[in-house]
Amino acid sequence: SRAHLSPKTAANAVPPTAPTESGWRAGPSFLFAFVLLAVLRVAASPLSLVSADCDEAFNYWEPTHYLMHGEGFQTWEYSPAFAIRSWSYPLLHAVVGQFFGSFLPKVYVYFALRAALGLLCALCESIFVTGIRKKFGAGTSYHTLLFLAFSPALFISASSFLPSSFAMYGVLLAYGCWFHEKYASAVTAAAAATIIPCWPFVGIVFAPIALDVMYQSSFFRFLSWSLLSLVYFLVPALFIDYVYYDRFVAPVLNIVLYNYTTKQGGGAQLYG
Repeated sequence: SRAHLSPKTAANAVPPTAPTESGWRAGPSFLFAFVLLAVLRVAASPLSLVSADCDEAFNYWEPTHYLMHGEGFQTWEYSPAFAIRSWSYPLLHAVVGQFFGSFLPKVYVYFALRAALGLLCALCESIFVTGIRKKFGAGTSYHTLLFLAFSPALFISASSFLPSSFAMYGVLLAYGCWFHEKYASAVTAAAAATIIPCWPFVGIVFAPIALDVMYQSSFFRFLSWSLLSLVYFLVPALFIDYVYYDRFVAPVLNIVLYNYTTKQGGGAQLYG
């Protein structure tokens, strides 16, 4: 016989829900994406060397070597007359390098730093992939993971010691947090990508995040998160650069002025 529900029982009944996907149909998990990408990035780190990029060698590895060992070449970008590079970016790598140097020979510290950059990239990529899975579904996230894993550009740039590579980490992380609806984390990641490597040109990439965060949350929350991010990243960078330039400078502003003003001999004349 058919069971009948009393009015009280029927009112408290839980409506049926659609079955949730599980296993591989649910899309790549964070762990799966991270392990796959980490293996590829670490394996690529000793193979994609810096010989093709003089900026990486002289603008970043040389200052880091100076910070770690007290000797290294100085490029004009680090001259106090221009001050368009922040010392905080190579200092961050020098701290990690000193840790590796406490138990590794000097030449292996170089490869360990590149492997660490590859791992950081894999972490940001994995958050991006799982964010896409949440926002756009399993199929899109699998395709994204496939394209990231076998991208020739990422084979080179994932472990490169360049501000554009660090900014790329921040873009992946910020968009991943945005897709996960972690708005405060997205704003913080965007600020880190702009300030830590002294690469303000990437800021335009975060415009969609900023507009959506203001719409989904509020302008005042967005403003407070942005101001806190400045305290987290810009204030320490200004202090570090004061120590090394012996005066207060803002390289993140200087590099914009140098490249986009009509000052004689500036970047706008050198590179168009």
